[in-house]
Amino acid sequence: MRIKCKILRVSVCLFALLCLSSVGYASPPSSDVHFCLPLNAEDLRARDSIYAATKHAFDLNVGEPRTVRMIYFLPNDRPFRQEVVDSMKVAIRQTQTFYAEQMQAHGYGNKTFRVETDAEGEPMVHRVDGQHPDSHYLNNTYGTVAPEIDKIFNIYENIYFTVIDNSTNLINRHWNGVAEREGKNGGIALFPGVFSQKTAAHELGHVFGLEHDFRDNAYIMSYGPGQDRLSACNAEFLTVYPYFNPDTSPKEAQLPTIELISSPEYPIGSKSVSIQLKVSGSEGLHQVILFVKTVRPHLAAGFPEVKVCRGLTGERDAVVEFEYDGVIPSVSGASLSYPTEHPIYVIAIDTDGNVRRRSFEMWEIPPQRITTLEGHTSRVGAVAFSPDRTMLASGSEDKTVRLWNVAGEHIATLEGHTREVFSVAFSPDSTTLASGAFGDVRLWNVVTKETVATPAAHSHVWSMTFSPDGAIFAYVSWSDVRLWNVATRRAISVLQGHTSIITSIAFSPDGKTLVSGSWDATIKLWDVATGRNVATFEQDQSVSSVAYSPDGTILAFGASDSTIRLLNISTGETIATILGGDSGNTWDVYVAYSPDGTILASGSSDRVVKIWDVATKKNIATLKGHTNRVFSLAFSPDGTTLVSGSEDRTVKLWDMSEYVTPVVYMPDANLRAVIRDALGKSRFAPITVTDMASLTTLDASNRNIRELEGLESATNLTELNLKDNPLSAPAINTHIPALQNRGVEVLFDKTPTPDFDGDGIVDLADFLLFVEQFGFSEDDEGYDAQFDLDGDSMIGIGDFLIFANAFGKKVS
Repeated sequence: MRIKCKILRVSVCLFALLCLSSVGYASPPSSDVHFCLPLNAEDLRARDSIYAATKHAFDLNVGEPRTVRMIYFLPNDRPFRQEVVDSMKVAIRQTQTFYAEQMQAHGYGNKTFRVETDAEGEPMVHRVDGQHPDSHYLNNTYGTVAPEIDKIFNIYENIYFTVIDNSTNLINRHWNGVAEREGKNGGIALFPGVFSQKTAAHELGHVFGLEHDFRDNAYIMSYGPGQDRLSACNAEFLTVYPYFNPDTSPKEAQLPTIELISSPEYPIGSKSVSIQLKVSGSEGLHQVILFVKTVRPHLAAGFPEVKVCRGLTGERDAVVEFEYDGVIPSVSGASLSYPTEHPIYVIAIDTDGNVRRRSFEMWEIPPQRITTLEGHTSRVGAVAFSPDRTMLASGSEDKTVRLWNVAGEHIATLEGHTREVFSVAFSPDSTTLASGAFGDVRLWNVVTKETVATPAAHSHVWSMTFSPDGAIFAYVSWSDVRLWNVATRRAISVLQGHTSIITSIAFSPDGKTLVSGSWDATIKLWDVATGRNVATFEQDQSVSSVAYSPDGTILAFGASDSTIRLLNISTGETIATILGGDSGNTWDVYVAYSPDGTILASGSSDRVVKIWDVATKKNIATLKGHTNRVFSLAFSPDGTTLVSGSEDRTVKLWDMSEYVTPVVYMPDANLRAVIRDALGKSRFAPITVTDMASLTTLDASNRNIRELEGLESATNLTELNLKDNPLSAPAINTHIPALQNRGVEVLFDKTPTPDFDGDGIVDLADFLLFVEQFGFSEDDEGYDAQFDLDGDSMIGIGDFLIFANAFGKKVS
């Protein structure tokens, strides 16, 4: 017998609805699938009762609230199987009984959940006919099934025991309902066509809000051999859970709050750590549960699992303390030190069944951590080291600049800005500190702590820097870069061309070029002498920070899609793109090059500082400690220390000595390096360092480096060709670590002198050595325009006089 829907469709459809058994049809409206379906004899024989409650056919979400409902989901190329429907009815009744018995065993009475039934009191099963064949639902089963169910049922406000009758009797994903949400919400427990009662009880437990409990593998929320018990922790949770108290009236309430008040860090070697939580709930608190999650190198279930419970007695505010040893119940070998990162998950449930969930992380204090500087009352948006490595500065949203010594001790607080401070920078001679806020730029005397100049700015001063020779101060004013003469304290030029906020600027190592990065998704190169834009590199993301490599060939910049990109300055080509931040979010990334150019540091919204090997582009260290976004980074002049500033209001110092070749700092005078080998022999090499007050530092690629060629291959010091010629600081800096690694002691005579030949007299002979070293005109080999101090396009006696007078000597 077949009921035909073509004739008198409305009446026949109503008759069909009345004839449905406890398998009720429910399909989403479409051109191919209708609520009224032809029924064959096999379907009719499958009916075991009359479904009289026709209201369900018209509104599938009406009925008693907080009732578990069942759905039989059938792909459109699969046959209906009555045995699956029958097993669903049996399993749901067995699961009801299981929970009732277990709640009774724990002293809470025979509390259990309510199941939707038909007019005969039989569990009601809604049939949903899928719109696709079986193969469509085999991958990401929940992701393909849930959208179709959601067209008919409210899966976020009710709980559904759902079976998809697929061909494999497997599903690829369970969605554990309320575990993903807060408050009193619903969800889906999703099963294959073949399942056990224990599986039913386990997965429904997840939808009720229970997590894995591996502390005793006999618990139903574990995977153990017994699985015949409900833990005391989970039973206590269910006593106030709304689906176990269906007769209480639902009401809107403020969810409990959870705040971590203890430190998320613990010292290396700790066996346990105290976790303190401040919990509040306007309805009165019922329970707090601490969960752990498996992480690499431990990969078990990968879901939260119960660590410890605390029952509360209705108080509205409580401080709950847990002692955490790092042990993960489902795996062996876990401790606080292995792994060094521990995701923690906490839920608080009030006496009305409202649930709040919070996640945080515990971590071992990284061995690279030197210290944490505290004192700012708002986010730290800028940090900088002084070139002489005696102090560092931090600028904050609290409108102040703080000076610290390298040991982390507070020296002074500079006040005067009326808005948040975005940027700070030291002059090359370390005597002046610049700071920028909204429309406000200040230059401070580091010794007196007084403002000595206020260059004009009209908007956000996100970034600032001094040229390598200290002659020019550059700073951002919204979408312009302003150049300012330090000696005359007058504006030089305004570099215009960006169409949005400039976030970061930097001078090239030779000081001839300035780079700017902007929210307009461009990077621009400017000729400092002319103020002309000489190149524009267009990007697909806004630019948050820029940094030159020490040799000036590569530009690293952070982008708003959480990436770090390396750009070849000569060609404009992107050399590499590195994911610098949290892959789950897109945020600005801030970068800094180490002075030796071997590593990059990055910070972003993921709250960690990452260290990258420039050669391999690999992440070689992840430094935890900040509890909010990292906004700023800076290396010390020798590269061995990294400073970071964060929205968490702290400044942190990190030891980078294991990742870099230390760069030996040279003061701004003419130095004499004394190199002694293990035999006590000594060699003297006059080293000309000409920066700070009047001269510029020679580039590391300068021809003067030839004097130390062959150092790495030398078997002893006598193989070195150290001539009595001046050598540049970068040349010495490049090779000093290699000397030290070979057991060679390096000492510095810090007495400035233009006495190149060392005869105690500054005379023509010294001038000739000066010219021999730096050339005379542009046609000379080795000519270095940086030493054209009087600007006459040649290096002559005028330049030598300036050079000599700069160091307090007069030519005889």
